Amino acid sequence: MSGSASWLYSFGLSGRGTHGELFSDSTLIVGFGLATNAKGAPKILVRTSGNATQVRDGTGLGGAPIVKPARRVSWRELH
Repeated sequence: MSGSASWLYSFGLSGRGTHGELFSDSTLIVGFGLATNAKGAPKILVRTSGNATQVRDGTGLGGAPIVKPARRVSWRELH
């Protein structure tokens, strides 16, 4: 335990405002990432100094819709 508090802030890229919340009063946030679940819902993965990962809902963060992965439709070999 680090003995410090950490806050998690988010903001919408499409003008949906900002939001801040006390994440923990006893550990620090040491990293985070964004992912989507099998249904396409956004999730925030937060790693703490207490060696734990918490999953938070990422709905409402704004920004562009998720783009489908690219797919190759043909292939030509050039010599």
